[in-house]
Parts: sequence; C-alpha cells; structure tokens
Amino acid sequence: MFRQLSLSRLAGFCGLALAYCLWLGASSSRADEIGQLMVVVQQTSIRVGTEDLETLPRGFPFVASKVDGDWLAVANRKSGWVQRADVLPLTEAISHFSKLLDREPKDETLHLIRGVLLQKSGDHDRAIADFSEVLKINPRNRMAYSNRAIAWKQKGQMELALGDYNEALRLDPQSAMTWHNRGAVWAAEGKYKKAVADFQEAI
Repeated sequence: MFRQLSLSRLAGFCGLALAYCLWLGASSSRADEIGQLMVVVQQTSIRVGTEDLETLPRGFPFVASKVDGDWLAVANRKSGWVQRADVLPLTEAISHFSKLLDREPKDETLHLIRGVLLQKSGDHDRAIADFSEVLKINPRNRMAYSNRAIAWKQKGQMELALGDYNEALRLDPQSAMTWHNRGAVWAAEGKYKKAVADFQEAI
C-alpha cells in the first residue's frame, strides 16, 4: 500500500509536476519556432556575441533557423541572433500592430507594416485596404503603391497592379525592384517586349 502523502509533500509534488509541464510546453513552443516566419515588433539588432552587426526595423520578417535559449538565428545581409523578446510569429505580430493602430489609426508606417504582414499571410484584401489607407494619409508613399501592386497581382488584377507600379515609378524612377516587378506583370500578361524593356531598365 502507498503511504498517505502529507499536504505539504503533496503540494510540493504538484508544484514539481506543474513546473515540468510548463518546461515541456516552453521547449515545444521553442522548437516550433524553427522554420516559422517571425516578425520584428520592436527595433532590434542582429548580434554575434556582444557585437551589433545590423539593425532590423519593426515589421522585418525572417525565418528562424535555430533557437538558442532566448535567441533566434536570423540571416539578412549579415547572419547572427536576435532576442526572442523583440519578435513574434506572423499571426501574433499582425495582432500586435493592429492594437497599435487602434491607438494610432493615422500612423502610415503602422498601416504599411501591417499591410505587408497581411500580404504574407495571404489576406490580400485587408492588405490592400491598409496600403490604400497609407495613400490617403500620404499620397506620395511609393512603398504603398508598390506593395498594393503586388497584392493586386496576387489577386489577378493586372491592370490595377500596372497602374500602381506606374505611379510608384513616377515617384521614384530609380527603383530597380519596381521596374523588375512591373516587368513580371507584363510577362504574366504575355507582353514580353514590355517585360524585357522593364527588366533591362532594372539592370
């Protein structure tokens, strides 16, 4: 027969069991972060040891390739580590920036960031709404035109995509990426001479 446990020993056992379960849960969630799209929610730096190699802005997305305690491996122009406290998984990041927008609904940067994240989640309609809101606030925001064009293309609305790329290029004719992306729309439409001309301009 088992001895009857005292209340104090039973409480201690339950506490250990709870701690073990929490540890297992934390280990599992950390393992799940590998290969997951993460988003910087407050400006941070890629670090190696004590050296800051590169600053990453809010909204920067990356795929975590390794986990080491409170650090996630990231590769951009440079490779290193970012603190977990500065990042969130994509869905949670969208919620985070939505809460910030509830307090600052006219912040064009927040709308732009959330629009890009919604685009990455496949919610093109809400992404377009965010980019359109940016353009109401600042009609000269080239990034809003370029990103909205990407969303239009993903929805198959090629004419609308071309219109936004045209406006983006009017605002910044030196953007190689915009020339490239408009060329991709021309190519998708089978207008290869126009596509080649845009690709050449990008080069």
